[in-house]
Amino acid sequence: MDNNASKVSKNVRKQNNFVKAVIITVSVIVVMVGLLYAFRNPIINLLFRPDNVDHSSIFGSVDPDDEAEENYNVVLSEDVFNFLIVGRDRAASLTDVAMLVNFNVADSTVRIMQIPRDTYVSYDNYWYHKINGVYSYYVDDKAEDSELEGIAGYAKFLEKNLCVKIHYYAMMDLDQFVNIVDALGGVEIDVPIDMKYNDPNQNLKINLKAGKQTLTGAQSEMFVRYRSTFAQGDIGRVNMQKVFMAALFKSVQENVNITNIGTLCGIVVENLSTNMSTTDMIYFANVAFKLNLKNVIFMTLPGQAAPGADGLSYYNMNRKAALDYVNGYFNIYDTPITDEIFDVDHVFDSGTYIYDSETVEGIVYDAEMLNEGDELPPT
Repeated sequence: MDNNASKVSKNVRKQNNFVKAVIITVSVIVVMVGLLYAFRNPIINLLFRPDNVDHSSIFGSVDPDDEAEENYNVVLSEDVFNFLIVGRDRAASLTDVAMLVNFNVADSTVRIMQIPRDTYVSYDNYWYHKINGVYSYYVDDKAEDSELEGIAGYAKFLEKNLCVKIHYYAMMDLDQFVNIVDALGGVEIDVPIDMKYNDPNQNLKINLKAGKQTLTGAQSEMFVRYRSTFAQGDIGRVNMQKVFMAALFKSVQENVNITNIGTLCGIVVENLSTNMSTTDMIYFANVAFKLNLKNVIFMTLPGQAAPGADGLSYYNMNRKAALDYVNGYFNIYDTPITDEIFDVDHVFDSGTYIYDSETVEGIVYDAEMLNEGDELPPT
């Protein structure tokens, strides 16, 4: 490449970086102003209401009589939305945090179902069978936005197999949540037990004392990663993450203000991969700020841990209970999802499929309950 061509290339890169910086800055300002205005004026919900939302059926014709697609084209409400929210470990490119979130704007309710990272799945004869690897499988390095391609593929994977319509998806690196907690001034949590663990190989050192305290971002990471003495291992950690998320909801509602909202918006806009527009984020954030914490419900994808044939530990989905959860909390259509079409390819079947007809309806926790500490999930 001659000198002139090299200079042109460098100038183009500088211009692209400048344009990107301008776009990010403008986006931060728009989100910040929009959120601040939203707190003071409920009419923002009318102005920023999501449009062009795809509520169409996620199914083709799955019944012999070809009526299924029509059956699943009628939605219960235009104000019900499902999200896939994941947190990624950048070092390993694994999504160790994954949640399906149902947001019923009309009823002001949020249902959050955590999907354990060790959940067994099989897809396209791929060698890795834990659900935290699905994102990496769908990443296309040649795509303009490879991260968005990965999370979009993950969403389609869940849509097809769990029969849950997903309108929006978003992913953030897990290390950024430390910065969010610090920007909020910390999160108050009653740590249930002394948490102490040291693993030099992971550069992980956890040292928290039991009792009510305000955790910094780094301490919050210790809290959500700890599982050493939990009888239920990783499920115990998943349950403590419920406690943390409930406290985080409360902290956001109480502590976001004009002095920290710019920092928070900057972290979100610069580090979030999502198909949501800026106005969509403003709309949902406005509704979320007004939620009664009793209407924020947490649950875990039903199942149980068991060793796999390859010697690794897996979490095997309870098919019947999971279908109950889907129909009870995440089905946007007025027609129930049937067993015949749920996980039709058995991608969640490790060979020890659990068909438990016992209801798990009562194993849910609301954010108010968790914050008050009246009833904590088992660890």
